[in-house]
Amino acid sequence: MLQSINWLAVGAATLAAMVVGSLWYSPLMFMKRWQAELGKTPEQMGNPMLAVGNSVVMYMIAAVGLSMAFSWKGVASLGDALMTAGTIWLVFVGSMELLHDRYNGVSAVFSLINCGNTLVSFLAMGAVIQALG
Repeated sequence: MLQSINWLAVGAATLAAMVVGSLWYSPLMFMKRWQAELGKTPEQMGNPMLAVGNSVVMYMIAAVGLSMAFSWKGVASLGDALMTAGTIWLVFVGSMELLHDRYNGVSAVFSLINCGNTLVSFLAMGAVIQALG
């Protein structure tokens, strides 16, 4: 199954998710509110490059999974790609994020910020994989 993966699409999808995250957690969007909900100052956040490196690896794994799911499902249009990526996010990713957040006692705002980022990232990855697939 890995031989059928378009690695250029996976790389571009990973980049798209990183762009979404960079904007999402920037001062232009949700950085200040997210850090306030987390209860940490920028200085307390540690080395951001560790988080960036982790993000690249995790988004690449997700992009490979989306690519495989698209192949299995026979995704043939942008609409189908967005529906498939959104459904995968809902039933596997978003639901588990919310489950963990409830056990960890984080605020609903914190959960919405993070879940929103992963949803938009999955949609962006799905669109890129479909476009380059």
